[in-house]
Formats: sequence, structure tokens, C-alpha cells
Amino acid sequence: MWHLYRQNKKKIVDLIYFQGYTHTEVAEELDIPLGSVKTSLRNAVVKLRGIYCITQNWAA
Repeated sequence: MWHLYRQNKKKIVDLIYFQGYTHTEVAEELDIPLGSVKTSLRNAVVKLRGIYCITQNWAA
């Protein structure tokens, strides 16, 4: 179950940032609530920012 959750987060980031989907389109495509799309995207961006800042030796 956790594995599927993580896959969905990756899919959400991919669809929005690389495929050009809207939040609503992603929610419909993955059959999940719009709020879940927005929350998952926000969490993923925060996590990626933290990882990037650590690798660049910057403060988040």
C-alpha cells in the first residue's frame, strides 16, 4: 500500500510539472480527490527542495 502511495506522488509530480496537466486533470486521471493532489504535490515539492538544498549545502 505504501509503495502505491509513493508511486502516486511521483506520478502527480510528473503529470503536473512534466506533462502539463492541471490539478483537476490529475485528480480525474488518478481518481483521487483534488485536495489529495494538492497536498501530495506540496509535500513532494517541500521534500525535493530539502534534498536539493542539502546537496547544494544551502539552508532550506
